[in-house]
Amino acid sequence: MKRLIYALLAGAILGGCGKNLAPPSDNSLQPPGNLTALSVDSAHVQIGWTASPNAADTDFAGYLVSYSTKTDTVVRTLLTDLAGPLPAGLSTFSVRSRTNNGLTSGAASITWAPAARFDTPPLTIYEYYQSVGGVICAVDAGSRTTNPLAVAIDVAGAPKVDFYMEGLSGQPLQILSASLFSANLNATTFSTVTTASPSLDAPLAAFPPNSTFTQTTIALSDNTIYYAQVQGDPGEVNYIRLHIHLLGGGYPNRSAEVRISLQRVSRVAIASAGEVLPGRHGSSREAIHG
Repeated sequence: MKRLIYALLAGAILGGCGKNLAPPSDNSLQPPGNLTALSVDSAHVQIGWTASPNAADTDFAGYLVSYSTKTDTVVRTLLTDLAGPLPAGLSTFSVRSRTNNGLTSGAASITWAPAARFDTPPLTIYEYYQSVGGVICAVDAGSRTTNPLAVAIDVAGAPKVDFYMEGLSGQPLQILSASLFSANLNATTFSTVTTASPSLDAPLAAFPPNSTFTQTTIALSDNTIYYAQVQGDPGEVNYIRLHIHLLGGGYPNRSAEVRISLQRVSRVAIASAGEVLPGRHGSSREAIHG
């Protein structure tokens, strides 16, 4: 009987101490914030985030990145994950915080698509100059079945030309929809959103919305990403990210390097921001809007 009493007392004492060691409540473990994504290639997307407010806790272990049927485990010191291989089209990525004792937070989510990359080597184009024929001044941005090409432009040329570069009489360079050169060439619209970057490796919280694709002409700045909607295969529309690096030179011989990230799936705008979803031990939280 004494042994039973001692055992019950010991259990009560240990149980009381255990309250100080209990895992965080639903509201104390928070997901990471400010999710971003980058289409690395046709099968991979890099997901990034800012650290969870709990990242300094001693029992904080890191993050879980879930997509499709996969889950990647990420240590606490890393704030990115290269997800893949992925199917063509949009995938939803959910990022949760995790503790050493197995607790997980709600999930911050973002939807993104891999995209084909054409940047090594870049395309090189020269400004259009009416007095000189055959100048490689235009770009066929590619499609579901074709790759981007640098091409010459003329009124009777092949219709698969999407945009060209020009700087009339030495004015600053710009890129223009090929349809402005000739009505039988493709119509391209550019977003009003641009991103300063030395390369295509610029993560985004969300792809520019359709309402921003309103321009047929856009002035060029060095090391800048532009976003365009181009005509792809018959009946299809493709979105591209377009990086421009100006190479200099004097009028009419100025040139630029063009790097392209091409979303081959028609009418998929590559990305959208998502919301925070409940996790196994988490709670729903308000939507994240980049």
